[in-house]
Amino acid sequence: MNIRLADDDDAATIADLEAVAADAPWSETAIRDALELATTVAWLAEVDGRQAAYLLTSQVDDEAEVLILGTHPYERRQGLAHALLSHAAAHWDASGVHRAFLEVREDNTPALRLYEQHGWTRTGLRRGYYRDGCDAFLLAWEPTC
Repeated sequence: MNIRLADDDDAATIADLEAVAADAPWSETAIRDALELATTVAWLAEVDGRQAAYLLTSQVDDEAEVLILGTHPYERRQGLAHALLSHAAAHWDASGVHRAFLEVREDNTPALRLYEQHGWTRTGLRRGYYRDGCDAFLLAWEPTC
């Protein structure tokens, strides 16, 4: 596995992965727009020469947010999302982030388990957050120093 920083040239690749990994995928345009922002930090994970997973985050001063994280269905359960979250945490630690946030579907048990294994805690509930009316848990992360 290889993890590298992504940039706006990777928008199509990330959009292709997002289309098969997410229930409500971001468009290539939305991904490109996010990647062009100075506040976005993103990574791509590669397995055997194939782009397999991605993570887009936003960082403003000492706060960060996970925008999207996904793994190609054929590449799941190989630790790619774990590795991407570890990269993000190391980046945040090095750049002085004191708190990060994300929303996750309340019915997405694998994602909740993943985030909690990385020290994320549930801090709230957003009722009807997703288009289908599903609620979202608000999670927060803080460095362990």
